[in-house]
Amino acid sequence: MKNRNKYILQLIILIVLLLSQILFSQIKKTNIEKHGTISFQSSQNIYVNFSNTDGIKPNDTLYVKEKNKLIPVIRVKYISAASCAGESIGLQNLNKKEDIIAFVDGTEENKGNEIKVRPFAIDTLAFMEQNNISEVQNNSKVEIDNNKKYVPDNNLKGRFSVQSISSLENSGSAYDVQRWRYSFYLNKNEFIDSKLSFSNYMVFAYTANEWSDVKTNLNKNLKIYDLTLSYNPDDKTTFWLGRHLNNKIGNIGASDGLQIERQLGSFYAGFIIGSRPDYNDYSYNIKLFQYGGYIAKIDKGNGTYVENVLGAFQQTNNMKTDRRFLYFQHSNNLITNTNFFFSTEIDLYKKDKNIGKTDFNLTSLYMSLRVAPGRAFSFTTTYDARRNVIYYETYKFLIDTLFQNELRQGLRFSTNIRPFNKLFLGLNAGYRFKSGDISPSKNYGGYLSYSSSPIWGLTPSISFTKIISSYVDGTDFGGKLNKYLYNNIDLSLGYRKLTYKFTSNNAKIEQDIFTTDLSILLIKNLSLSINYEGVFENSNTFSRFFIDLTTRF
Repeated sequence: MKNRNKYILQLIILIVLLLSQILFSQIKKTNIEKHGTISFQSSQNIYVNFSNTDGIKPNDTLYVKEKNKLIPVIRVKYISAASCAGESIGLQNLNKKEDIIAFVDGTEENKGNEIKVRPFAIDTLAFMEQNNISEVQNNSKVEIDNNKKYVPDNNLKGRFSVQSISSLENSGSAYDVQRWRYSFYLNKNEFIDSKLSFSNYMVFAYTANEWSDVKTNLNKNLKIYDLTLSYNPDDKTTFWLGRHLNNKIGNIGASDGLQIERQLGSFYAGFIIGSRPDYNDYSYNIKLFQYGGYIAKIDKGNGTYVENVLGAFQQTNNMKTDRRFLYFQHSNNLITNTNFFFSTEIDLYKKDKNIGKTDFNLTSLYMSLRVAPGRAFSFTTTYDARRNVIYYETYKFLIDTLFQNELRQGLRFSTNIRPFNKLFLGLNAGYRFKSGDISPSKNYGGYLSYSSSPIWGLTPSISFTKIISSYVDGTDFGGKLNKYLYNNIDLSLGYRKLTYKFTSNNAKIEQDIFTTDLSILLIKNLSLSINYEGVFENSNTFSRFFIDLTTRF
């Protein structure tokens, strides 16, 4: 075991050294930063002003720097002489004072050969936005002609990742695990025809010593979460065919079959017919036939929106009613700097002594409120109440146990505070309970981080979590040092002390956990991350290696 760990460690060090050589050769050629500021945000695009846009190209990524890390936030679509516009690709709330960073080629051999663009102004970009023009290539001419509709170029986006997860134990090779995971995402607008689009997201994962199981049942390892062909005969109607997750009715998950949506002013009406994925391996299963519909109303104006969705669905197993329920979803940002979300499910069917009856029973209720008046402070609270969903045909042999279905409720608070420019403080607390619990489950904790300290530019952080429940009392305390090297390397080292006390038998587990993370942008759109976690107990040692190679296109 010691020799194997030694060889693995030597292999990782060799890989890092080789990649560093590749990286440093790239650094000499690149990494000139351009800094810009946001001038305008629409529902589709974010507009950024630079002193000039020489070297910025379509599909380039723009970044903001947080906690000494580069966070991707915008993918460039349009370019002018001193500005560009693109779509948001991150979860950050950006404001006009945000420092937006672009990286352009600064090599000697490329000087004087920067990509030149036609100097159309910001109001031309705004015209493009208002008229639903989706993309303009460099060196192309934008013609503003109200009698001529612009036909956008094809748009392809994708991501492919290869991940290796290794777990080693000192108790013997029989417990060592090597797992591989491949994920693929693709979105193609104007697929074959300008009115067609195609999207796909799937994951293939397996354990190395269980390859024989893959050959006997591929569905256990290959998960297709999205495989959709969409058709827009006009700008108000959409057809989806295949496995599609509709964000207006996300509660039912992906549906295999046909979905239709039609816009009528501020109203939307939709209908689905097909089947739900198999509950064992997520494969296609026509026996799980389902159908339903929804009505939505979306009101927008002056930077605010209100969305309400009401749906009703019937799910079956071998054409017998499995579940029938209502779904309601609401979201708005009517209060400045505030987002509110609410959803609930109400079951309309039950079986009593094997006889189907109409029912009206709350299954789930979820509320979320986020307040973010600025970069210095944000607050989020959520309330969650739910029962286990009962599928009366699928679970017909387990119904006796499922009737003991108590409502579980949880309340959670979190806040992020930025008292100074580089100091970050986060606090959180949670409370969860259900009838019959000996005691409710509680947790609280927080973190403190200082970005780019004067000491070698390090970003130190500490964190603490306390967990108290009817069966365990635990603490998790630790710290991390992060160093951002150049523009392409991010390195961090961490330590955590984990202590669990089990109330039932007074047993105690103590773990010392050491972590190291290395992230490298090898070349444009190709990144590598290597993570190590070592868990040390009194007599047991666990080592975990996670390697990820991702390319975007």
